[in-house]
Amino acid sequence: MRLVAAAFLVGALCIVAASANAEQYPSKPISLLVGYPPGGSVDTTARLIAERLSSMLQQPIVVTNRPGASGNIAAGVLAKAAPDGYTLYVGTSINAVSVSLFKSLSYDPIKDFAPISKFVVAPSILVVNSAVPAKSVKELVTLAKASPGKLSYATTGPGSSPHLCAELFSTLAGIKMLHVPYKGGGEVMQDLLGGRVDLTFSNPTSVMQLIESGRIRALAVTTAERFSQMPNLPTMIDEGYPDFDLSAWYGLFAPSGTPSEIIALLNANIAKILTMPDVKEALAKQGLEASPTTPEALGRELKSDIAKYGKLLRDADVQPQ
Repeated sequence: MRLVAAAFLVGALCIVAASANAEQYPSKPISLLVGYPPGGSVDTTARLIAERLSSMLQQPIVVTNRPGASGNIAAGVLAKAAPDGYTLYVGTSINAVSVSLFKSLSYDPIKDFAPISKFVVAPSILVVNSAVPAKSVKELVTLAKASPGKLSYATTGPGSSPHLCAELFSTLAGIKMLHVPYKGGGEVMQDLLGGRVDLTFSNPTSVMQLIESGRIRALAVTTAERFSQMPNLPTMIDEGYPDFDLSAWYGLFAPSGTPSEIIALLNANIAKILTMPDVKEALAKQGLEASPTTPEALGRELKSDIAKYGKLLRDADVQPQ
């Protein structure tokens, strides 16, 4: 009985200590891991939110870039961090893709991550070069069916967002196109403008000015809702593909086991930040739309995306790296 009583006392003391630590949180600087280089969209978003969150929590938030392996290096660091709220990570939908794209990961996003809140969604836009006669998705599908394998689509590599969008499009429309992978988005745009490839799915910031100038033509957006900055552009759902809803997202994660009080505090503050007019405006300039969620909703989306992207990669016969 004494042993049982002692064990109970130790357990109770641990719970009390954890609760006390959560109540005092944060009492020191917080590290925010970003899996991409400085200056990119994920990094810029992280720094924008970190600045506001730091003011709210009255503690420094140090953005730490650990680029490489599609964000997996930083994700692996998070998985091994103490679950005390002092190491956080800006995860993206690419983490869901990585589960099927890589043979072995140093982390399991379901078991090792504690979701906090989604930050933003980033739609992709289906664009064609000006020489392609299609003025709509329907006309593009007609062209593709008339000459299977002739239309070419550019991507930034297997498993990238443009590749996944194109594979879903091909599957739902019942068409065959030629995949032309590139090392970066700059090369994609160069060859799209030069007429060396016919189409791509791109983030808005890369193509909006080109669309407005008439150098390329936008046919549809990949999200379920229309893109707020181009409200006249139809969605793929509007164009007759009810199962087409793909978007990139960024969100905040802590290590699994982080106290629920800390998760709730961070979630509430993120929700406030993402309603700030200046924050929403800054995000819009990057082609991003604020999209705060509950921790549970982000967790469900992560699981759903792992299954969805896994199927897309298998259907496209993309072999794990």
